[in-house]
Amino acid sequence: MPKKGFSAKPAGAILVFIAPVMLYYTAFIIYPIIATIYNSFHSMMPRMGALVTRFVGLQNYAALFSDPIFITSMKNTAIWATAGPLIEMLVAVVLAFIIYFKVPFHRFYRVAWFSPILVTGVIVGIVFKWIFNLDWGLLNAVLRAAGFEGLARNWLGSPSTALWVVIFVHFWNTFGYSFILLLAGLSTISSEIIESASLDGASKWTTSLHILLPML
Repeated sequence: MPKKGFSAKPAGAILVFIAPVMLYYTAFIIYPIIATIYNSFHSMMPRMGALVTRFVGLQNYAALFSDPIFITSMKNTAIWATAGPLIEMLVAVVLAFIIYFKVPFHRFYRVAWFSPILVTGVIVGIVFKWIFNLDWGLLNAVLRAAGFEGLARNWLGSPSTALWVVIFVHFWNTFGYSFILLLAGLSTISSEIIESASLDGASKWTTSLHILLPML
């Protein structure tokens, strides 16, 4: 029973606490979405210092889906959205199992593999822009020094390599998060199960494939 003089539901206090968040959400999330949807059905042209809006229905969408640049961007986005998480999860699972079985220097690897996620996106962009530079980038310099001059190329300027370079850089910067989550998940699995499997003659590969991975 609430004490006399106190409301069971302090609506005023709740409103005060959530109002800043709701104002921010409305101004920067809800309003832009509604405005974008509205504008997509209209044509806006400047005229005599004013913006004249005219309803055009689905004409903008028809023009959009007939634009080859938009089609290419959608294809690249689909490749990134599919290949990026798949590669990240596969690598993160393998690395998590390596640390779980405590290979030599596993403490160093755990820190090294998690560290990239602590680097800000701006720094990552600058560093890898230098690495993949056509003329003096580290990657091309190493290839030329090793006698693989033919493999040196404009990694960020070629349509055949630019997307995969961006996927790689994003993977390098973010895979540590998936790695540490999977490692935490493995650490919650009872050690008794692993010991029982070992006593039954199961190898680490068999234990990983048939016990740890399904439980993870």
